[in-house]
Order: sequence, then structure tokens, then C-alpha cells
Amino acid sequence: MLKLKSLRLSLLSLIFIALFACKSDDEVAPEEEDPIEALEFDAQNPPVELPSAMQNSSNQYTAIVNGFAASVNALTTYNGYFQVPEGAEYSTTPITGVNERTAASFRVYTWTASDGVNSVTYAYQLSEDNDDYVFEIFYKYNSDNYYKLLEGRESKGDLRVGSLSWYGLEENSGVLFSYNWEEFVDGSFNMTWSSSNEKVIFNIASDGSGSLGIYEINSSSQSIITSQIIWNAAGTEGTYITYSDGVAVETINWTS
Repeated sequence: MLKLKSLRLSLLSLIFIALFACKSDDEVAPEEEDPIEALEFDAQNPPVELPSAMQNSSNQYTAIVNGFAASVNALTTYNGYFQVPEGAEYSTTPITGVNERTAASFRVYTWTASDGVNSVTYAYQLSEDNDDYVFEIFYKYNSDNYYKLLEGRESKGDLRVGSLSWYGLEENSGVLFSYNWEEFVDGSFNMTWSSSNEKVIFNIASDGSGSLGIYEINSSSQSIITSQIIWNAAGTEGTYITYSDGVAVETINWTS
């Protein structure tokens, strides 16, 4: 079993390496059907932007915020998965998961990498429903069924609302962790990272002030806050609060 798993991981690495080197004589999408950008965020426009005073501070509490911000902003690295190599096959036949999405809305790009014995096929599926654009990444080994690796959603509205779910390399593992974000009319922005046992929530106001909440998820799937860090618009001072069973037990004021 371990040998098979190692082989599959090796083959999946092969397909990632081949993303930008795929060539094919099959039909490709016409220029007007080029895939739209999957995520609105990138390295120059990360989801969580902190005041410069916090980014440059050595304060122990701002260090915690900076660390979690860096982890959450790793969302931008997933843009690399939503790139279609030259020569990818194009079709309008969905891989799976039609649900509320109409079949006419599907655009699917597939390409394959092989070591001469085994192969991995990678599929990038774009679709939409009434509210969202949906971006999905699937893969399959040889002639196996497709398994979902990633699913992203972006709202069709003017405000940034979306999600990204990572299913991982194990077959049918379910969502291992996810990002969810929402922008509001007043300019504030919420960003959540969550897994099966923990959650991190950033709330950023339009003036740069904000808070970081750190939660544990109990066996009943309830989110219990364990600590919170709050900062002012300049990022020069704030409050650190620790909790026990969801109740505040200690409050510390800090300056950077």
C-alpha cells in the first residue's frame, strides 16, 4: 500500500511539473474562451493586508498576527493550479458535479503526463451557477475515476466573496481545509481559514484596524474561541485576550 501511495504521489508531482509544458494536437479552446482568472488575489494583492507598523514590529502579539496572516495569504499560491498549459484538450462535457449548474456553462481543459508506464490526467473545470463562478481541479491515475483536488468559488457580484477548498491527494478524503472570504459595502473584509479541528478568522475594517480570532473546533463541530488580538488603524496598539471555554479570562494591552 505504501509503495502504491508513493507511486501515485510521484505521478501527481509529474503532472504538476508538466503543467506548462503540455503539447497536444487536439482541439483547444478558441481565444474568446480562454479561462478567466480563478482567484482575485495574488502576491501583490493578498487577502489580508496589515498596517505597516504591525508588519515591521517585533512585538510578540503582532508577531502572532503576522504569522497567521502569512499562512492565510498562502491562498495566493493556489493560483498556480488554475493555469492551463498550451495544447490542453478543450471540451464542454463536465467531469462531474453538475448540481445547480447548467451543462451549457461547463468548460473543461484536460492534459496528461506519463512516465511511459503510468499516467496522470489533470482536469480544470470552469462553470457557473446563479451566484458564483466555480473553478474545480480534478486528477486521475491511468484509467481510474477522477478525484477532486481543489474547488474555488468567486461571486459574480462587485464585492469580493468566495471560497477555496482543498481536498488533498488522498482519494475521496473530503475537504481537508478551506478559505472563505467576504467583502462588505462599508469596505470591511472577513477572511476565514478552517480545518476539522481549528479555525482562524481575520476581520479587517476599511481603515486598517481589525482583529484576529483563533478557535478550536470541538467534537460537536462547534467553534470555541481561544484567543483574540485586536489592533488600531495605525497598527501601533491593541489588545490581546485569552479565553477559557469561550469566556475571556485575561486581557493584555500592547503597543508596537
